[in-house]
Amino acid sequence: MPLIRLICMCLLPSLLIACAADPFARPKTPVPTPAALVDASEPDPISDMAWRYGEARWARDQLGDPIIHASLGQAPYTIEFFGCDQGRDCKDLRFVAHANLGEQISKQKLVWQVSDWNRERRFGKAVMTEDGGLCLEMNVTLQGGVTRQNLDMTFDWWRVALSEFHTFASEI
Repeated sequence: MPLIRLICMCLLPSLLIACAADPFARPKTPVPTPAALVDASEPDPISDMAWRYGEARWARDQLGDPIIHASLGQAPYTIEFFGCDQGRDCKDLRFVAHANLGEQISKQKLVWQVSDWNRERRFGKAVMTEDGGLCLEMNVTLQGGVTRQNLDMTFDWWRVALSEFHTFASEI
């Protein structure tokens, strides 16, 4: 019996610590990006891929993080970099485009139409802006790196979503 007590006394603190730890905590050390993959740590590979689809140039935003101003045909959009450390080593991207609505539409009707549009689409999320316009967003993580083919497919998904979004906005 004393052996069981000793084991319990030694294991109980470890069990309490293990149970108290956040089960949703992220591991402390990130997995490095292999050399052959693309991540968001530098804007050049992302900007180069954007050029395959239309004009693109990168700059720095007010925080010093990279931002790419691009267009697909006559549709301008931006690619914002997130999770940056002083303007470098960014983790994620957000593709963003805006559409102005030609006519005034009731806010409730617009909410229903945007909700329907979002439910029917896999990529890109339409949201109403504070000024009554529409915005299309698509968030992408590049943590750990992706192949150039995967990044190309991400841009192609954005191309399709942006085309459908502009059609949607023009029909409201």
